[in-house]
Amino acid sequence: MSTWTVTVFTERAAARRVRSSPLPPPVPLPSGSSMVVGREGDLQLGSNPLDTRVSRRALIIDAADTEWNLRVLNTNGVVIHPWGLRAYPVSPAPQQAGYVETLRWPRIGVRILGGSDLIHWVLLQSTDPAMQIHGLPAASEPSEPPDPGAGTEVAPAPKELSPKQLEALRTVFEPQLAWPPSLQPPRQLKQAATRMNIGYTAVQGHLDAARQRALAIGLPESVSALPTDTRRSGWADSWLRMGGREISGSADMTSPGHA
Repeated sequence: MSTWTVTVFTERAAARRVRSSPLPPPVPLPSGSSMVVGREGDLQLGSNPLDTRVSRRALIIDAADTEWNLRVLNTNGVVIHPWGLRAYPVSPAPQQAGYVETLRWPRIGVRILGGSDLIHWVLLQSTDPAMQIHGLPAASEPSEPPDPGAGTEVAPAPKELSPKQLEALRTVFEPQLAWPPSLQPPRQLKQAATRMNIGYTAVQGHLDAARQRALAIGLPESVSALPTDTRRSGWADSWLRMGGREISGSADMTSPGHA
């Protein structure tokens, strides 16, 4: 049976690098129901410790069958962190026209923007099969030539990443694969090389090879060969869409799958 849960917590900005306290237990959200988060919401956030820059009703969450519908009411807006993908801000202004942010992703962090010394998180998790990340199957040779009259020919999926390519991606993009979300940038290649006990150029080579796989599934050619600004480049998005189950595999988390 699919489960939908919501977890809220606040942490000090100065202590965000290391989370020493356990997270509060998740609150079930039945499919088809709604929940309000804020200083005076169903789940209170910004009330202890008090942060008056968080709205009384900051976020309305709808668990709509196979997707999340989010209505941002927080005066200062929010930042949405889909697990493993690029974070992006959402302001409350579109709400005046009834705007709803619809997401189909198994793990989503919503950062409610308030005072500068506090970070307020809303964690959304779903095990609904429609939201799972499965990546793409490995390419295989066709058993017969394509039929010209059979319709549009679909390019084969790229082959699986090598163990070293996977290790390089997990090492460089570890902050982007963390759950709960991390606000840390990707590791520099020199740092990744030290952790992997290989040379800088070797890490660069593994990422370049993985990038060629990503190009095969639509990574724009304009993305630089090296992740000089991985928070904007779309690298992590492509890795997950190419093989989320592989890339997310780590000791401290289970792959949530891919829609």
